[in-house]
Amino acid sequence: MTRASSEKHTVNDTWGAYRLMSRLATTRAFEVWEVEDSRQHHRFAMKLMQPQWSGNRHWVRSLQQEYFVGHQLKHEQVIETREFGVKDGLAFLVMELFPEPNLKQWMREVDVSKVPFLSHVVETAAESLQYLHSRGWVHRDIKPDNFLVGGEGSVKLIDFTLAKKQPGWLSRMFSSYSKTQGTPSYMSPEQIRNKPQDQRSDIYSFGCVIFELVTGLPPYSGNTANELLTKHLRSPIPSLKLRNPKINESFSQVVQQLLSKQPADRPATMDRVIANLANIDIFVP
Repeated sequence: MTRASSEKHTVNDTWGAYRLMSRLATTRAFEVWEVEDSRQHHRFAMKLMQPQWSGNRHWVRSLQQEYFVGHQLKHEQVIETREFGVKDGLAFLVMELFPEPNLKQWMREVDVSKVPFLSHVVETAAESLQYLHSRGWVHRDIKPDNFLVGGEGSVKLIDFTLAKKQPGWLSRMFSSYSKTQGTPSYMSPEQIRNKPQDQRSDIYSFGCVIFELVTGLPPYSGNTANELLTKHLRSPIPSLKLRNPKINESFSQVVQQLLSKQPADRPATMDRVIANLANIDIFVP
């Protein structure tokens, strides 16, 4: 759990067979680089712990978990993971290179009401989550940052750090997750309460994402994390049309159902979500 080195990763550093080419993104604990595999001369993305966290077991385990889940997933709308390793106490994960903005960044760059393929973005994002659930996993951190958006609405689901296997009926009765985790603007009520979560928890979070996509803001906000989480638990479900009158009433009703406080009141599966969204215009013509 040491923070040993303050040296920074730089272009042309090598990690095994991979050479760092250009930095794509930076977070608190990780950097994402475009890298070249010297064996095949192919380009990939590498998620690499920042040097100051060398030896930090939490971040090593976090990246190992992301690899463990991601390596089991094979779908065109899910980022492909390739290799996990540790060098000098720093874990790294090699992934498919998809150098596109995440949904949060993309929303800042475009007027979504004028994007002709917006329905395709929603549909492909839903399909990526449907596939994850079909493999038995709950993502537990569905948010705009974890969908990459390419040209003409191609989408890749990323970041499986918090993913857990869906609980069976017995574990729903007797177990809960050891720690409340997630991103407050998108957490389901059961996730906030640290209750067992199945795919309906991700469906709530997906509803928050779609709400933000078409209105520009998440459904709830607060001055503190506790205030925000309390609103998820107790505040009425906000109206999309009050936020954006251009939104089709039928689409608004579908998204509001995703945001139901009780899991039983939401669609049971992403298959049902996709069916409910099919052939519905997002905005009034």
